[in-house]
Amino acid sequence: MSPYGTGEERKPENVWRTLRKLFSYLGGQRLTLAVVVVAAAVSASMQALAPLYIARAVDGLHEFVDGKIPSSEAGRVLVVSMLLVLSLYVAGWLTGSVSRIALLKIGQRLLLRIRSQIMAKVHLLSLSFFDHNKSGDLISRLSNDTD
Repeated sequence: MSPYGTGEERKPENVWRTLRKLFSYLGGQRLTLAVVVVAAAVSASMQALAPLYIARAVDGLHEFVDGKIPSSEAGRVLVVSMLLVLSLYVAGWLTGSVSRIALLKIGQRLLLRIRSQIMAKVHLLSLSFFDHNKSGDLISRLSNDTD
């Protein structure tokens, strides 16, 4: 539903111009956005690599059961593989957390910037505008449109 009470959604006339404007709000956040992308990629790769080392540990146990390798070698393969899996999951969790925290900061800074620009615009409006519009409706519209 449109915030203007017409009952229909409004779509931007020029999507690319709207996206450019949205990216312009990012301003100095481009480095943080790059950190988000890199951290998310590293996290995904860590999570994807862990099953390979789990398979290696299972293969080592299978070879031990078949009698192809001694128990000391099987134990070493198992311990090394599980330590690698643990370190991959911990590294994936850490980089994923960095990505989420950085993305949260970008979103909050973007929201602050948009709200500041809206308030600057509201302060420029004439008093007659506020006479014709209910303050509760304005506050509701402004807060809902920026969330």
